[in-house]
Amino acid sequence: LTAARLRKLGWGYRSESVVKLVRFVSDNGGMSYLEKLREDDTLTARARLKALPGVGDKVADCVLLYGLARFDVVPIDTHAWQLAKRFYLKSLAPDASLQAQYDEAARAFRERLGEWC
Repeated sequence: LTAARLRKLGWGYRSESVVKLVRFVSDNGGMSYLEKLREDDTLTARARLKALPGVGDKVADCVLLYGLARFDVVPIDTHAWQLAKRFYLKSLAPDASLQAQYDEAARAFRERLGEWC
């Protein structure tokens, strides 16, 4: 698997990250690394996902929600962020870090939507 091959297949700027991701998983147990995520609690699984090359908060939360049926996470994309700012985050400190903003937006949705988030 090479980034050049992936670019030819249309993966674009993500090609390098995908190659790094595949190598990381392969070097760390392959499928057993990924299967362990099912056994981990949500916070541990999220941290293990974020340790993967190219995986940040939103992608980790998408994998947790859609791939592992972890209904206690809320992926915050640009649309969810706009809703959170408009309706839920009126008191968020303007100098809060991006991580703090993401975490607070996700918390606000979980708090208001409960088991439906």
